[in-house]
Amino acid sequence: MRHIDRKAQMMDAGTALFRMEGGFGTALGQVKAEMAEFGQVRSVSDAPVDQRHAREHVCERDLPASTAHCDLFLDYSTPWRYRYISCLLEESGESGAYAATFKEGNRSTPLRAAAHILGSLLFLVLPLLSKAGGWLWLPGIVLSLCCLYDWLRPSRRAQQVVQTLIQTLSA
Repeated sequence: MRHIDRKAQMMDAGTALFRMEGGFGTALGQVKAEMAEFGQVRSVSDAPVDQRHAREHVCERDLPASTAHCDLFLDYSTPWRYRYISCLLEESGESGAYAATFKEGNRSTPLRAAAHILGSLLFLVLPLLSKAGGWLWLPGIVLSLCCLYDWLRPSRRAQQVVQTLIQTLSA
């Protein structure tokens, strides 16, 4: 079981409205199947989860604080970035209509942070070590700032995955 970073900030990412026959369990199973295309999906429970069920379930208190209540939690993190999507499924008025509300969150891993900080510092120090250092200061500062910007910007992939889920369910 992979560690869930509780410091990730989960933000509203959109809602998919869809119709399905077969009841709430069938609709939840369909949403879970669509989310499973991207990573490990676990059902969320209120009670602590024992080790035997940790692959299928996660306790609500182990999720990022900004997740709020949800039914499913997708973890598709990499060694470079923590990425999460939560889903709250609700019946939407009439029979057979459902609303799947998604929240997404992502955060750099310590590996990514270290690589970007070291890269930024390298761009600042290289002009000092170079014989032509005087004219390399401006490009070094620009490259250093670009490196820091890349580290701080949110993941585009996280936004694409949520939009794909919404489009797939709404179709």
